[in-house]
Amino acid sequence: MTTPRDTPASRRTRANDDGTVYQRKDSRWEAAGYVLAPGNTRKRIRIYGPTRKEALTKLMEKIADSNRGVPAPSAQGSVAAYLMYWLQNVAVHQLRENTHTRYTAVARLYLIVGRR
Repeated sequence: MTTPRDTPASRRTRANDDGTVYQRKDSRWEAAGYVLAPGNTRKRIRIYGPTRKEALTKLMEKIADSNRGVPAPSAQGSVAAYLMYWLQNVAVHQLRENTHTRYTAVARLYLIVGRR
């Protein structure tokens, strides 16, 4: 019977939601995984690096940010939409109540409504 140590490195599997890491034909390493996107959807992102370890480290950082509730940037979203999402879903859990109230007021007054 084979144990995990007996299997070659290419045959080892990663856990669910850990992503995929492989070497491209141009000798760069690519890591791909799913992260939180605006609208409570998931988005597959691809990260590149010169070594396997560096690509995997960058991917794990993105997944950790996603697990904390920070969505991946979206090309079709606006700064105002992202800011309101952050204030309502992320900052409300990380800031004190008075700080959150001030941030919301400043964002609405100067960044969202003030744009004309």
